[in-house]
Amino acid sequence: MVILEAMASGLPIVGTYVEGIPEVIENEKEGLLVRPGSPDEIASAIRRVTNNPVDARKMADAARARQREHFSDISMARGVAAVYDDLGISRKPN
Repeated sequence: MVILEAMASGLPIVGTYVEGIPEVIENEKEGLLVRPGSPDEIASAIRRVTNNPVDARKMADAARARQREHFSDISMARGVAAVYDDLGISRKPN
């Protein structure tokens, strides 16, 4: 959730290849991903983001767009509605 919130806020992401993070962040596009348990790699990625504001802004903009398209409340509601539609279940109140 923290990564999705950071994406929605328009921040570039520095994360690790654990759990669902690589499904949310594409390395070099919405942020930078490093191996877990690699403090030197994390530090290097943070330096890269802070020392390259143009690249950081591009990643932040891409992160915000991806969050809106795939993980916002509206996009998630659309996904749930699509499942109901596929199952033939009415979404209209009686």
